[in-house]
Amino acid sequence: MRNSDTQSVAQTLSAWSTLGKVPHGSSIRQVIERFLNATTPETRRAVLARESSLLRLQDLYRELAILRPDPGERSRELAALLVMANEDILAAIRGNGKTEALLLLQSCFEFGKGAHHAKHEAARLCLLELWALHAGGPNMKYALYPNGILFSGGGKTHEEMARKFISEGHGGGPPQAGGLMTRTGPLAFAYDLSSTAFRANGVQPSHIGAAFKRWLRNTGADETKVSFNYAPESGGR
Repeated sequence: MRNSDTQSVAQTLSAWSTLGKVPHGSSIRQVIERFLNATTPETRRAVLARESSLLRLQDLYRELAILRPDPGERSRELAALLVMANEDILAAIRGNGKTEALLLLQSCFEFGKGAHHAKHEAARLCLLELWALHAGGPNMKYALYPNGILFSGGGKTHEEMARKFISEGHGGGPPQAGGLMTRTGPLAFAYDLSSTAFRANGVQPSHIGAAFKRWLRNTGADETKVSFNYAPESGGR
């Protein structure tokens, strides 16, 4: 892409009031700028995938052969954005194009009118950590919050996870339960309720597997192909 084209993208984005309202410190403007300056479809997709936890998850589901034939409206939006011409997007930002392009960009990058509640990101990142597990390898700590919100710790203790959940803006209050999750096969997992920080008051073991399956479904997977089995008290904090 020519330098003049790159400058045009930057200038257009700097004048877009909706993007200007994104909180300071967010990388979203730089990511969108890289997306619109991408010179190949592969680079464009890679930029979007780095920003979109949903796209990364659905790519994994495709590899695992558990992606539903119709993964949902957000999946169709991601596909539509990837084939939309940059000229159409920039024209819409300048005010002389169809507003559908703006709504699509906001929906796929999840800001402005397309912003999702932070609980979606918490659960998606938990699922990405889940699929990074290896059968016979280390386990991961997870927590279940009210309304079935899932969170994982990346090696942190359950107490540290709870503080991180709040500091990253996913919600407030303590988890309802927590424990360890282990991958036992390509599409099979075992879990316990072993957290000593958060006792599972009123949470049945089946609620954990059901929450994971619900978020798999929500993110486009065929959850019936994945199993979650309760294996009590392997011990964890």
